[in-house]
Amino acid sequence: MFGREKIPLLEDKIGTLRQRAEKVKAMTRGLIKHAKSYEARIPEFFDRRLQQNQGGIVELFPAQTADRFLPWGAQQWAGWLPGSFEVVDGSSATAFIPGTIRIGDLVEARSNGKFQVPAMLPFIGKNRTIIIKTGAGQYDQGLALLQSLLIRTALMLPHQTTHTLLDPAHLGQSFPMRTSLAQVQANSQDVRRDLDQVIERIVRLNTSFLEHQAFHEIEQDVRINERYNLIFAADFPNRYDYRAIEALVTITETGPRAGAYAFIHYNSEINLPRDVEITAFKNATIVDLTQKFTVNGMELRVDAMPPRDLQVSTFKKLGDSKPPERKIEFETIVGLEENRWWHQNADSLISTPIGASGATGQLEVWLGESEKGVVAHGVLGGATGSGKSNLYHVLILGFAMRYSPQELRFFLIDGKDGVEFQTYRKLPHAEVVSLKSSPQLSRSVLKELTVEQERRNEIFSRAGVTNLTQYRKKGQPEGNLPRILLMVDEYQELFEGDKDNQASQYLEQIARQGRSVGIHMLLGAQGFVGVQGMLNRTAIFGNIHLRMAMNMPATDIQALTEFQRQGKSLIMTCDLPGKIVVNHQSGNDGDNANQLGKAAYLTPEIRSEIVANLARKANDELETKDIPVTIVFDGKAQPNFEENHLVEYLLQQNNWFSPEELQATARRDFHEEGFNVPNWLSAERPTIMWLGQDFSVRGQASVIFRRRTDENAMIIGGMNVARFGMLGAGIASIALNKTPSEIEFIMLDRSIPGTEWSELLTRMAKNTLEPAGFKVEIYRENRDVEKVLDQILQILSHRKAMNESDLQYEPEVFCVFTELDRVDDLRRPAGSYTSSESPLGEKLNRICQEGSSLGIHTIMTFSNVRPMTHVIDERRGLAHFRHRIALQMAEEESLTFVRSRRAATLQSEGQQPIVALYMDTDNDTNIRFKPYSLEATISYDEQMKRVGQRLAQRSTSV
Repeated sequence: MFGREKIPLLEDKIGTLRQRAEKVKAMTRGLIKHAKSYEARIPEFFDRRLQQNQGGIVELFPAQTADRFLPWGAQQWAGWLPGSFEVVDGSSATAFIPGTIRIGDLVEARSNGKFQVPAMLPFIGKNRTIIIKTGAGQYDQGLALLQSLLIRTALMLPHQTTHTLLDPAHLGQSFPMRTSLAQVQANSQDVRRDLDQVIERIVRLNTSFLEHQAFHEIEQDVRINERYNLIFAADFPNRYDYRAIEALVTITETGPRAGAYAFIHYNSEINLPRDVEITAFKNATIVDLTQKFTVNGMELRVDAMPPRDLQVSTFKKLGDSKPPERKIEFETIVGLEENRWWHQNADSLISTPIGASGATGQLEVWLGESEKGVVAHGVLGGATGSGKSNLYHVLILGFAMRYSPQELRFFLIDGKDGVEFQTYRKLPHAEVVSLKSSPQLSRSVLKELTVEQERRNEIFSRAGVTNLTQYRKKGQPEGNLPRILLMVDEYQELFEGDKDNQASQYLEQIARQGRSVGIHMLLGAQGFVGVQGMLNRTAIFGNIHLRMAMNMPATDIQALTEFQRQGKSLIMTCDLPGKIVVNHQSGNDGDNANQLGKAAYLTPEIRSEIVANLARKANDELETKDIPVTIVFDGKAQPNFEENHLVEYLLQQNNWFSPEELQATARRDFHEEGFNVPNWLSAERPTIMWLGQDFSVRGQASVIFRRRTDENAMIIGGMNVARFGMLGAGIASIALNKTPSEIEFIMLDRSIPGTEWSELLTRMAKNTLEPAGFKVEIYRENRDVEKVLDQILQILSHRKAMNESDLQYEPEVFCVFTELDRVDDLRRPAGSYTSSESPLGEKLNRICQEGSSLGIHTIMTFSNVRPMTHVIDERRGLAHFRHRIALQMAEEESLTFVRSRRAATLQSEGQQPIVALYMDTDNDTNIRFKPYSLEATISYDEQMKRVGQRLAQRSTSV
């Protein structure tokens, strides 16, 4: 009963529970539906987060750092550029050092490969070797990772690595990218020998470059001249013998401190030699592809080689980029403050630093005798772009700042381009500067030095000594003798066209005897290969103790006989401009015999400034006799009148020489600032007129007028700038000889008005002669011709009536006539085959015939032989002109004028330089020379003005 009463209540509760259950079911269905909705949105949510993650990576690793972190397929490679050489932190900049290197990606499996981070291994500064271990079926994967690492290192450290690639089993096939790499050590087909080169580098760096720091800890500006050495070994140990493995183990243990790191593809299918285990590489990080590699649930996916198009584009960018370079400042290593210039003496040797060696050392060059031995001469080899030209400048100015012109003189010869030594025209130490030299001239410089050797030996004999050191220490009884340094660039040019083998003979003589008399030579070329035409090479190089080598082709280095094995190995590392190996021991190996370093860099601006300051110092502190008059010879340009060392010497005098002083000067040798004319007699009132530069070191083409019969000069040639250039220079020369009271000029100029040379004689009178007080009469018109000739004849008649004792005091009269064929009244009758002359022609002929013995000299010039024959009879009239100067002309005219074909072949080697021929009919001598020209490298008119100003100063002082 009681139970029945409860039934309705229970049913109500059940109904309530059912309702609640239905609500729960409905809620559950809603939750399930909502959950299913979220389930569908979860991948989208996480994909968006993964994409944001990837975007963050893109921002973290932009194109410039793609080489360190990103896979080869990343889009950033399209914008990659080499050259993140520095990392700037605040105000300082340091070199980027990659402490890790990418080998692939760590991939989150649950993200279906969408979540990944770069997998990095220790690299520089971590003292680690990377070994990639492969087993069956994994060879290609392991090799591909090795290749990827090789390419990545080249891109991570652009221009800062040398790769040593070892592949004895496949003969290089494992490294198809080899030719694209900037610096690869040449293989010898002997792995041990290749690794020995790496070990030698490690030893060198440890002993001469590294002190208390590892290679990567050295400052960037010092370290950049060396390179990381990265060794990649493929298919190890296949065909690696025990010796090679031993060397490789040594490198992995000792190399990282010296910047040498090894990457080894270990093929475990190949048995290692007995007693060798892979554990011998004790500091290795092993990427074991034979086992599954996971980190926190993320799997390693290793890199393969980048696609070919990416390789091509990145290597091209790498090849086009400029390598980082440490420039060693000249002022820091070589330069001196001015108050320290010229404080060294050259009694025993000359020396100068030229650059840096190792991290803190100096690179030095010296010639002479010291406690370290004897170094007589030197040779320098370096290919184009190696920094050889810069090194010449460093050497020249390094020496010039340390030794005064009283201690050291230079003979500088550029056998080819002639550009580099231009600066030294004004260097007070420069005795000879020869630019774009012909082989003939270069050989004459050698001859000059052999003559100087003989002269010095005679001096030593009289002083009772045997060498320069003894002579200088004895007190220099016959005056100071400075050391001489001959520098010849492209010395192989010396032997071109040398049929008589003069160059070889001179070089051998200097090589054998030069050191004892203080003459040293430094020969430069693009390499050390044998020079065609060079004889006695063994004897010459036997006395060349200083040997310097810069960058040159590997094949040339391997063929060197001038260096031994260690030296050649170091030369192989000269892969940047300025890097150099210096050896003062005839190229032999030995303790510290070979010094590897970098030459200082000298800018053109600083170079010019130093030369100018040296010239100023010389002028302020030295006497004129202690500063050599520089002989400049530009093989492709016309000479400058004021650079004639004899002209310069005369201009330096405060007054004109007396006849006796002029005679003494004329009879002296060229080496003593003389004219080298032993038969100069002041009684004949001789006057010298310079025409140009002889094809020898000191020779100057000249005419010497004496009071003898037929002492007149004729200049003929169609190259008018040279014809009138000689004429103007000749007039200036005459004014240098004697005082205004001893010289007079009468000029009849019939050159065509408006031409470049039509006003030359007028300008010479105004700017050069008249300011100094010379008497000059100049006429231009046809109507003046008879008047001029009558005036000269009156002087002639007056002198004929004088006795000889009075005649000798009469001034020299120089009658200058140009283009007389334009004077109709002087022209010989047309069709005349006899010696008949016009009335005015008879007067002119009489002046030429009778005047010179009385001190009246005629200088005449025509554009051609034919116009000359209209005025002067080619048989009888021309005979009165002993001195004949010819420019290029036709063969027939040459036969008429100089009695040979020589004047027809003057320009056989081209139009530049202009060449002329001087003929002395009495002595039947012929001299080829480069004439002065209106088109000179220094303004012709300015040169003549300066001569006039100097002469005017003399006149004032008198």
